[in-house]
Amino acid sequence: MLVSGGWDNNLFVYDMRYRGPVHAIYGPHICGDSIDFKRDGYTMVAGSYRGEDALEIFDLRMMKRSRVVAWQGSGAEELLPNTTDVDDDSAPATDTDADTTEQEERKEGDTTEASTN
Repeated sequence: MLVSGGWDNNLFVYDMRYRGPVHAIYGPHICGDSIDFKRDGYTMVAGSYRGEDALEIFDLRMMKRSRVVAWQGSGAEELLPNTTDVDDDSAPATDTDADTTEQEERKEGDTTEASTN
């Protein structure tokens, strides 16, 4: 048995004894290596690139989704912790931030010139 999936939200199940897919399951939006099987041979997990129902368990005997695994977030929080430190050398995030930064620099420059005169 071979299963493939892609951006078209379809899983195709192939039986190598037959030509072409023998089943199609609509649902998972596969964007990488996110299909795996349990050793029992009929339980499959598929990871989707979406916010809801990202991890789904399928029973290949019935060719149906048997359950959804709760997934809170992208997992990137562990890899890239959200820091609130501001780096003064970083580029402004928006045009408004850039305008504010330029105005602050002008004010600092004016203050420096006034104190030297």
